[in-house]
Amino acid sequence: MPAPGPETRFLLVDVDGTLVDSFPGIRDSFLHALAANGVPAPPDDQVARISGPPMEDTLRGLGLEGELLDRTYRTYREDYSGGGWQTAEVIPGMRELVRSWKDAGYVLATATSKVETTARLMLERFDLLDLFDVVATASGERGGRRAKADVIAYALEQLGLDATPVDDGGPDHRGNVLMIGDRIHDVEGAHAYGVRSVLVDWGYGDRAEHKASDWSVADVDELSRVVADWADSRPQICVVCTGNICRSPIGEIMLRDALTEEGLIDEVKLNSCGTTGWHVGEAADPRAAASLERAGYSASGHAAAEFGPEHRDADLFLVMDDANRRALVKVGVDPEKIRLFRSFGPAGDKEVADPYYGEDADFERAEHQLAEALPGVVEWARARVLDF
Repeated sequence: MPAPGPETRFLLVDVDGTLVDSFPGIRDSFLHALAANGVPAPPDDQVARISGPPMEDTLRGLGLEGELLDRTYRTYREDYSGGGWQTAEVIPGMRELVRSWKDAGYVLATATSKVETTARLMLERFDLLDLFDVVATASGERGGRRAKADVIAYALEQLGLDATPVDDGGPDHRGNVLMIGDRIHDVEGAHAYGVRSVLVDWGYGDRAEHKASDWSVADVDELSRVVADWADSRPQICVVCTGNICRSPIGEIMLRDALTEEGLIDEVKLNSCGTTGWHVGEAADPRAAASLERAGYSASGHAAAEFGPEHRDADLFLVMDDANRRALVKVGVDPEKIRLFRSFGPAGDKEVADPYYGEDADFERAEHQLAEALPGVVEWARARVLDF
């Protein structure tokens, strides 16, 4: 493993449900262990949720304890390690994605509730073992690592990173370590150590679990995009209004053009959002698009977005009014990163009134007010790029 530096990005990858579909083997070994030890099988809907959490926790949830718990867990491990794991199949596209991460310079570690022997066998079977710098697993020993948080702490230690929990004063790893999994245990374990998380839709978790994650992805392509965006350390500007169909798209589109003219667009990340989800997915308001077109811009391709993970880490939030500022502060944005868009121009700390309920002239007024501030924003970006 290469010596980590300040720009090194670490990916912790869950195995079951994220990298491979191992449910059939886990299910069969689980049911075998119950039957062999005289334990009634739970309902099918409960069996369907056994992948992901440590098996010992699952068995304990059925009321098993003491010697019966130990014996049943041992039977499960023997059956699964003896061949049950071989029914697994790699998730389509994940092998190629992991290889692309390795080629791009990410440091890769597993963070799995499997024991090490089985994890290594499975990774080797799918030609993945050599791609991982660290294989962090649960411990097969009684009293050893079982909880996902403990596995993540072990992974951090093996990677040479501080594994002190954030509640005990540990560091914030949100910018350099990312956990990729499919269950709430992955999210909670990651957050305990200041690590952000992505939950994949093809795994074994319930959709409700995704609400706690920093990102939720529907397919492998989206996962690739999210990881690339998370790792992108360029200075970021986010233009914000209420619904992301009027003022903020006007500001973003004009600012993008100004940054392009100054040769800065490839050095800066730029996006926009609304503080509400009223218009998510919608194009720019036709009146905003018309105002932009009259000024020589195009609003084609804009799709409204609500404030989310892709906006949260911006270095500068350009808001239209104080209501936008308050909304961002409420969701945890550092107030020092928030400025009124017009404060970069001659108007000073004045707002851009919402033209949504107005006339065409109100959209043109908003466009002119934003245009006045563009040179100041461009100079902020230039200085930030030079510092970077």
